[in-house]
Amino acid sequence: MKLYKYRAKKGIAEVVEGTLGGETRDEIIDKLNVMGLLPIDIEEEKKRIQPIKARDVKVFFRKIKTRDISVFYRQLAKLVKSGIPILKSLSIIHDQTNHVYLKGVTKQLIESVKDGNSLSTAMAEHPKAFTSFDIAMLQTGENIGKIEESLKRLIQYHQEKENIQSKVRTALAYPVFVCCMGIFTIFIMLTFVIPKFSTFFANMGQKLPTATRILMGVSQWCQFGWFWILLLALGIFLLIQRMKQYPREKRILDKIIFFIPQVKMLIIKSEVATISRALALQIENGVLLINALKTACPVIGNLLLREEFERCLNTIQEGGSFSEGLNQTKYVPSFFKQLIKVGEETGNLDETLKEIADWYEQDVFDYIRIFTNLLEPILILIVGFILGLIIIAVLLPVFSFDTLVT
Repeated sequence: MKLYKYRAKKGIAEVVEGTLGGETRDEIIDKLNVMGLLPIDIEEEKKRIQPIKARDVKVFFRKIKTRDISVFYRQLAKLVKSGIPILKSLSIIHDQTNHVYLKGVTKQLIESVKDGNSLSTAMAEHPKAFTSFDIAMLQTGENIGKIEESLKRLIQYHQEKENIQSKVRTALAYPVFVCCMGIFTIFIMLTFVIPKFSTFFANMGQKLPTATRILMGVSQWCQFGWFWILLLALGIFLLIQRMKQYPREKRILDKIIFFIPQVKMLIIKSEVATISRALALQIENGVLLINALKTACPVIGNLLLREEFERCLNTIQEGGSFSEGLNQTKYVPSFFKQLIKVGEETGNLDETLKEIADWYEQDVFDYIRIFTNLLEPILILIVGFILGLIIIAVLLPVFSFDTLVT
């Protein structure tokens, strides 16, 4: 992500300056428009090479999480509700937090607010910590004088997001544990246990069964090739992480993932729940649908789905309705399209979106719970089957030798 320095008009005569992160100048212009600013000048900030400090390494390994942001908003909302000014509230949070990265961000927020910027403008300078959705919600609250209400809605949004993530992690914890322990057990047997039988089999002076020879070959390869396996796995992981940083490569990755039907269905339902929640909170806060959709689109992680909702935005800008735009999409579920049409006709779009978010979130969790309940015994059977094959391959020469002696 590149950094851009900007000068923009706020209101009739006030000119503000700052820094925003983004891939292109057009993206920066869109962010400034969402913040209610009129761009005057935008320049890309040249990167300066700085020495790596121990603190930077610590920050790299401790990225900001949804839970940390949720706690930040909760603390800020309580302080603002108590009548404490924004600047003083940020100072209190800065002194109390132990999170290295969040502490640094809070310090920069304080400096920006001291320079006369609003909280939303200050937050826009930290795209890795605060999403465009967060900034737009706060911008709306600042414009109508209800920043406390906006903070409450942000807390609700991040709380729901954190809850679904927590449920998914809990559901997957045991299957992942079983899988890791199974792989570890098989690796230990192939690397340390099976080689001890090699000398014994060599002294038997007879031809080993095919299964045993294959096992010995795999064991020998694991002894000397485990480093390359680890290196390959690390390389694939880093490649995927790298691809996620560039839109073109990430789109290819998202398309590959969509070839797996069950994973595709799970991702679509999860993303639809996320954008429904984001749209509902904004519309409930008085934001127009067209602005709410513009702000909510970036919360969708899958680029294929995000592009479809962006095309819906274009349809609305051309004078069409949200449901008309959805009818032209490929991946958005029909159930979602029908409910949105009903919500538009009845004038209760925000309530409809809330119900959609609740329904899809529960559906995603139920699907993961059923999947993990089926996965646990399957993993145990697979690990047991592999261990059984190893034991049989080890015992075959012994049985053959006993038969020969008899």
